[in-house]
Amino acid sequence: VTLNARQVPTEKIQAWRQKAQLLVAAGLIDRLPGQNLGVPTFPALAEVVFPTEEGAGIFVAGKATGPFRFGRLANRGARIDGLTILGASTGGGIVANGYNQFMSISNNRLTANAGFYGGGIRIGHPLLTSVTEDGDPIHDDAVNDNIRIHHNQIIQNGAINNLGAGGGISLHTGADAYRVTDNWICGNFSQGDGAGIGHLGLSRGGLIENNHIIFNENFSQTPGSAPAGGGIFVGGKPGLAPEEETGLVLSPGTGNVTIDANIIRGNLAGAGDGGGIRVSQANGIEVANNQGNRGRWYRVNIFNNMLTNNVAGVAGGGISVGDSLVVNIRNNTVANNDSTSTGSQAFPPGPTNNLSVPLPAGIVSRVHSTALSDLVNNFGDVADSLPAGRRTQWQTFSDALIRNDIVHSNRSFFWSNFDDPNTPEIESGLLPLGCTDVTGGDPSCVVQNPPAAANILDFGVLDGITLTGDSQNVRFSLLTDTTGTHVSNISGDPAFASGYWNTARDAINIPEFKTLQTAGAFDEGGNFLQVQFGPLSLIGFDYHLLGGSAAIDGGAGVPATGRLSVDIDDEPRPQGAGVDIGADEAQ
Repeated sequence: VTLNARQVPTEKIQAWRQKAQLLVAAGLIDRLPGQNLGVPTFPALAEVVFPTEEGAGIFVAGKATGPFRFGRLANRGARIDGLTILGASTGGGIVANGYNQFMSISNNRLTANAGFYGGGIRIGHPLLTSVTEDGDPIHDDAVNDNIRIHHNQIIQNGAINNLGAGGGISLHTGADAYRVTDNWICGNFSQGDGAGIGHLGLSRGGLIENNHIIFNENFSQTPGSAPAGGGIFVGGKPGLAPEEETGLVLSPGTGNVTIDANIIRGNLAGAGDGGGIRVSQANGIEVANNQGNRGRWYRVNIFNNMLTNNVAGVAGGGISVGDSLVVNIRNNTVANNDSTSTGSQAFPPGPTNNLSVPLPAGIVSRVHSTALSDLVNNFGDVADSLPAGRRTQWQTFSDALIRNDIVHSNRSFFWSNFDDPNTPEIESGLLPLGCTDVTGGDPSCVVQNPPAAANILDFGVLDGITLTGDSQNVRFSLLTDTTGTHVSNISGDPAFASGYWNTARDAINIPEFKTLQTAGAFDEGGNFLQVQFGPLSLIGFDYHLLGGSAAIDGGAGVPATGRLSVDIDDEPRPQGAGVDIGADEAQ
């Protein structure tokens, strides 16, 4: 069955609105507490019950109470299964609005759908707030617990503004214990965070596992907007009021989230951080409420993923982390990612925009926001619960735990607009980190693959902080350069089966075009540079380890059970004398 959600003729929308109004008025479905009538800033939608959801391919609304609620034991297990859904232009392919517990979305093909807050599959709502009986403002919990999204093909869908998160799959506050597994998420676009998958808000116990998240893109030219997470975004919502214990305005956080055994390749965060993954505001209120008990703080686990050939317009082509105190990055392959420094944040302040600053391309951390910094520095119980050897780092920036990871050959570029006196035109484009003379003729400015060591920048902490020594808390990992890191790390050739570096889109036909391409619009506000690269293909490329890899048997031990006891292919660790570094345990 194919559902074509095109809103033609326009009478369909009027019929949809009338149906929704009748269902709400009859008490057959419930709106969320903050889901007020209409959109005050858009008079045309003033009387619409579900203004940003109308026209979805499938719209699901449940009951908060009563015998017909989804969460009742006898009613669990509703499914949307085996459909092709296309053509939605405002609501998205599938929207689960609220009170949709224990629902399964499986074996569907969603393509060419667009929505206000997510194009493919949207769970919950990104903006709704309400007030408790005590008068405290809160983000609405949509009560979409235990939803399963699996074995879907989600391709070329789009989110048409930057207010939610997720172009392919959008998960908003109140999707506790969700499972997103075994999906093909490709070619989706968003003007907000998380082009492939977006987790925005507090949803406890989420799992993103065994998905192909490939060639998705987010980009926005709105001044001050820098959407992050080309592949996956996991972020908390901003705080609404001062927290009672500390008086600080803190995020409710994300809840515990695990990102395990995904192929995350070729995604583009065109104007921000985290081409592969961005983690933001994972912690906040729960830290203030459990100051002396770090075990109760939310944590984001990133295990067994292959993050390769992703691109960030600012920093962290592989992974970017900010305002997050407990992030575990273990047994991942973070290789051949790029940071282009083409987003507005990569240019120095001032009126000129002819030269950006090269930034780290593998795994990058950011300094804490003012509120989180105040929390970890001014309340003794918080500091006392931090590991003593890393306390200064934890109090300064998002100091992720990095273990058994391949972090290798992540290239850093910067953008230049210059005039070569030997040519009639003005030159512009990307130049590698090691380039010292942008006016031409300098061999250090030629992009070579494999890249020169001077052009690789695997780690960094942004926002003006310079840390030396073991600043990134990296252990038992295979790195391009082990200078300044722990003695347990090693360097050497990871010996991928068939890795590759991003090139120009037409590099197959014109082999000398080895660098990524940029297109500029100098009269635009905000970001004016967009990046293009290729090849956009999985055929012939493979980041499993070959015999002789320096990663084989080089890692630290892993638990005998759990997700780290097996690799990305569900094959047990170890296979030889020791655990292999990276996502793959060589057979």
